Amino acid sequence: MESEYHSLNYTHDSDNYIIGRNLPEYSTGEADPIQQNSQSRPTSATPPGFSPKNPDQPIRLSAEESQTTLAQQEKKRTCWSLKNSDISGSWIWEILGAIFSVVCIGLLVGFLFYVNMTYAKWQYSISPNSVISVISAFAKASMLIPVTACLGQLKWSRDSEQRPRPLFHIHALDQASRGPWGALGIFWTIKSGLTMAAAALVILSVGIDPFMQQILTFPSRKVLAGNETAYIQTAENYQPAWSDDEPGTSIISEQSSLLDPKMQVAVLTGLAKTNTPLRPICSSGSCRYPEFSTLGICSGCEDVTELALQTCTPFIDHPNYSALVDPFTEAPGNCSYKAPSGLEITPISIAANMYVDEFLDIWCPSLSSVSKEVDGQLLTVLTARYNHQSTWTPKNLSAFEPKPILTQCSISFCEKEFASSHVSTESYSLKLVRSQNLKVPEAELEASTSRRITLDLIPVDGAKTFDNASYRVEFDTHSNIRAYLRALFNTGLSSPDHDIFLDTSEANGESSSGVGIAAILYSNNNISDSLQHMDESMTDTIRTNSSNTRVGGDAYRTETYVKVHWPWIIFPIALPFFATILLVVVVLENRDQDVLWKSSVFPLLMSELKLVEEHDISYLRNLDQVETLSKKIKVRQGEENGSSVLNEY
Repeated sequence: MESEYHSLNYTHDSDNYIIGRNLPEYSTGEADPIQQNSQSRPTSATPPGFSPKNPDQPIRLSAEESQTTLAQQEKKRTCWSLKNSDISGSWIWEILGAIFSVVCIGLLVGFLFYVNMTYAKWQYSISPNSVISVISAFAKASMLIPVTACLGQLKWSRDSEQRPRPLFHIHALDQASRGPWGALGIFWTIKSGLTMAAAALVILSVGIDPFMQQILTFPSRKVLAGNETAYIQTAENYQPAWSDDEPGTSIISEQSSLLDPKMQVAVLTGLAKTNTPLRPICSSGSCRYPEFSTLGICSGCEDVTELALQTCTPFIDHPNYSALVDPFTEAPGNCSYKAPSGLEITPISIAANMYVDEFLDIWCPSLSSVSKEVDGQLLTVLTARYNHQSTWTPKNLSAFEPKPILTQCSISFCEKEFASSHVSTESYSLKLVRSQNLKVPEAELEASTSRRITLDLIPVDGAKTFDNASYRVEFDTHSNIRAYLRALFNTGLSSPDHDIFLDTSEANGESSSGVGIAAILYSNNNISDSLQHMDESMTDTIRTNSSNTRVGGDAYRTETYVKVHWPWIIFPIALPFFATILLVVVVLENRDQDVLWKSSVFPLLMSELKLVEEHDISYLRNLDQVETLSKKIKVRQGEENGSSVLNEY
């Protein structure tokens, strides 16, 4: 099959040649890139497609050779187009900067969502604030690319009316594109909304870093600690191991008439106010516990000084005063006091001083205390506190001694309800919400024949217990507490001036405890407060006895977490978006400009400044003078003979 050939017409002129088919035509004065390339070839070279012997004679090329030649020509034309493109004179870099600043803000928002965690989970060597600083630096730098370019381009922007403007404006805009200080001068130099908006963005960019640093804080909070232990002790039954009839405790059981030693210590340390409150178990150092009820001890005191009955008889009626002589034998100084509960105090004078018939001084115990068992309670106590000595003279022989301060207190088992509480290594306290006294029914107490049985404790007023709990106490323990407290509170103390201890238990037909509790009560100066501490100490001992129970609590640990303050991100987010809007507006306003000079100095280097003679600044060597004069010079940009010119108007 015969090959198809195409005839290509060439025009040959000296060393230049042009393919005449399928090529664009160039107007006069317009250089063809192919012709320009051909001029660099040796003059002896023969154009492709021509006969070396006869260059003017075209030869026939095959279809394949023709296509190869056209492809080479198209490749040369494309290379020429890329070499002549004006990337610096376009908005490519500014658009990329605006896009990158928005991307950085997006990365920042995503990072803030990611970093919203406990600080312990942050496993990187760089801190979260450092990451924000890096993102902030890139966002700020990329945002300023379009902003400064817009300020630079505004130097060469021409309005539609081609109005002259001060020469100083070019300098001011150039300074504004360099940083915040130059941008600040725009506000009293150029009254253009677009220019001031661009300058404001440059100034406000200074605040991006401080705002970024306010986004994250690292506070602490309490969180549940699942692997920690937290519980609080409570009790519904009181049966201490001391009186337990378990195998191996026979020696102790034989001494069941004695009170549990732990309870004895609790009573004494409580009265002395040296007891240590029972702390819940909290392995984490910070725990919270719910409200709970427990069996405990309660007391209540009241002043019965005015209610007590005072009975005084002459000294002569008492054998201790047989040594007295007239006229003092008839003085009514032998006084006793009977409280509403039936308890009666009859103190014994411990010293007397008489000087013939002139005066008689009688010293009574500084404190006297008696007690007795009352139905429904463990014990009732009556104390008398004397703060004086009694003196009689012939003029006041009929006077009674002044009444001492009489306080009556009751001690009983009770049910205590405590509010929910929080314990930490720094502080802990239980808040008592309410309480009610409990008693052993008399019928049950009288019917008890075994010392090992447990007795029910019911509310005194017949109400129900809190949470319908059932409370019980061992018979032997109940009896021992009564006996111990009764012996303890049958006591007295002499006047401190005589340093003599007097136990009044013998005078009241009771056995002595052998403990000088009267001195403790006297020194505390507030028996109600002393008994309250005793209640707390005894209650804590009951709560820790062998039959106690546990109320579970919640253990907390302190953790540091990353907290995001979202309002602080509004400002850093807004600036890149405003910068993007500014770029769009400036691009649209300069779409008809021949060249986008932006911040380039070449227009100034290539332009000629034509000023009137009196405004010639070329000879000045003082920058302030140049700036001052440039504010008076108004110029307009134009062209003369193809060159850029700034003409004064």
